[in-house]
Amino acid sequence: MAEPVADTLAAWRHHLHANPEFGFEEFATAAFVAARLREIGLDEVVEGVGGTGVVGTLRRGRSERAIGLRADMAALRISEPGDRPYRSTRP
Repeated sequence: MAEPVADTLAAWRHHLHANPEFGFEEFATAAFVAARLREIGLDEVVEGVGGTGVVGTLRRGRSERAIGLRADMAALRISEPGDRPYRSTRP
């Protein structure tokens, strides 16, 4: 992976890790994900799916085939040990 891309992805992960939201309360997280999907050029981004879900669609060529990817955005209700710079800013 190219270094600038890896750095960008790490920064996104650190931002999300430092700003966790619990299930069905991930409004800022969903907005962040939707904005990043638009920035990278997805053809369609739909927010509010099932409450706080985000669906991004990427179309290429003429095929109707698709691949779906799923990820959880909700934080776990656990205390985080350690002192990493991207440690959660919320209890």
